Amino acid sequence: MSYSIERIEDLPIWVATYSEPYNATIDAQKVDAEMTAITEGMKGNIYYIPDLRVIDVNFGQIVEGLAEAFKPGVKSFYSDPRVHILTVGTSDLIRMATAAVASDQYGSIEIKVFATPEEAIDHAKAELSKR
Repeated sequence: MSYSIERIEDLPIWVATYSEPYNATIDAQKVDAEMTAITEGMKGNIYYIPDLRVIDVNFGQIVEGLAEAFKPGVKSFYSDPRVHILTVGTSDLIRMATAAVASDQYGSIEIKVFATPEEAIDHAKAELSKR
């Protein structure tokens, strides 16, 4: 397993820290299954923060991961309307991938990008405090 998932302070916020060896398709499937089970039956907004800073991804892996996570017409954790994805990463490929998810091809899902997990967590907490 090339990721670990941690819940933040009993809040509906989870940080998934990815590491090598990273496999976009397999990791997307595993996280989908794990987070679906964790959040099943939860009400309200859920914040998922994938920390991708230390993985070395190429364009092909990005395309494979997006195709797996955002399959048209297939229910998944990633496309669950309760889920807000706050990606951590600074590479151009990560930014390109998050922009792609906003297209119709991937379900028009808005993903925000942050430089650190702390920034993403602070954003999620601020959003939760508004509700």
